[in-house]
Amino acid sequence: VTFPEEGGDPWNLGQRWSSYGSPQGDWSLGVATFYSHVGPRAGGRLIVEGSHRLLQSFFEQLKPSERLSKRLSDRFFRSHPYFAELTGKTPPKPERVRRFMGEETEIDGVAVRVLELTGEPGDAVLYHRGLVSSISRNVSQETAFMRG
Repeated sequence: VTFPEEGGDPWNLGQRWSSYGSPQGDWSLGVATFYSHVGPRAGGRLIVEGSHRLLQSFFEQLKPSERLSKRLSDRFFRSHPYFAELTGKTPPKPERVRRFMGEETEIDGVAVRVLELTGEPGDAVLYHRGLVSSISRNVSQETAFMRG
């Protein structure tokens, strides 16, 4: 459940990004199910399309001893200016939402862009749990009910 926020702050992408999949084990499938209308900027999960491929490639380039580090996510997010800015490792540039959501960026031959999961009651979205993702703020007028 994501309640509408009070205060009138503009919607933004936030900086709490993570990936639940692990290249060390089996990747798992994520499912977002919608129990109410969840429109744009209404609390739907944000995902970076293509990011699971970059994470896998990053992991494969590590030495076996490096793969055990608990700071791999931080290291991955610092590995490219796109992820460093998205996750707040570097200062944000102007028009952040437009750049990350409205434009594709190519990193090592992989197109990446932030997408917001939206849907109607009964909809389900299947996604790769290795995708870099984040929760989203709800600046709509309606409470959003979704899982995943």
